[in-house]
Amino acid sequence: MSDDIAGCHRFLGKLAFLLLAVWVPVAYGVDSTTNTGKLLLKVDLADKQIKELVLLKVGNAEGTLKLDSITNSSTGNSYSLLLVVTKVGDQCGVLFTRSIDTTANQWYDLVFRARTDKRENDRGYGLTVSLQSPEGKHVCARTTLPEVGGEWRDYTVALHSRLTHPAVTLSITMSEPGAIWFDEIELRQRQTGREKQTP
Repeated sequence: MSDDIAGCHRFLGKLAFLLLAVWVPVAYGVDSTTNTGKLLLKVDLADKQIKELVLLKVGNAEGTLKLDSITNSSTGNSYSLLLVVTKVGDQCGVLFTRSIDTTANQWYDLVFRARTDKRENDRGYGLTVSLQSPEGKHVCARTTLPEVGGEWRDYTVALHSRLTHPAVTLSITMSEPGAIWFDEIELRQRQTGREKQTP
C-alpha cells in the first residue's frame, strides 16, 4: 500500500511540474500591464488629416467619419476623430485601410482615448473591435467593449488571434446609433515572454 501511495505522489509531482511548465509562459505572455509591444498601426491627427481611415458601412448602415475640433484635454491635440452612426445596419464604424499580418495564438492590444456627449443615465456605447480579412470572410480576432462614454478616458482592448492571415484590417464598430470622439489610436503586437527577456 505504501509503495502505491509513494508512486501516486511521484506521479502527481511530475504532473504538477508539467502543468506549471505549460501554464507560466501562457500567463506571462498575456500580461499587458508592462508590455509595450511592436507598433503596427497608429493614428496621428497632428497634421489635421485622416490617413488610412475610412467609414465602414455594411448592409444599410449610415454614418460619417471626420475630423472635429474637440480638444483632447490630456494631450492638447486640437483635433480628434468623430464617428457618427445614424443607422447601424450590419456594421458601421471606423476601418483602417492598411492591412497587417496576424499569427495564430498571438495577442494584440488596441489602445485609444475616447469621449462621448452625456447620455441618459450616463450610459455609454458598446464597441466591437475586429481583426478580419478585408471582405470579412476570415475573422482572426474579435471582442467587445461593453461601454465607452463620458469625458476623455484611456481604453485598452486585448485581441487574441485564432488564425494566421497575411492581410487583415482593424475595425471599430458601434452597437447602436450615436457619436464617439477618438484620439491616440494604436495597435500593438504583444511581446511573448521570450521576446521580453531578450536584451
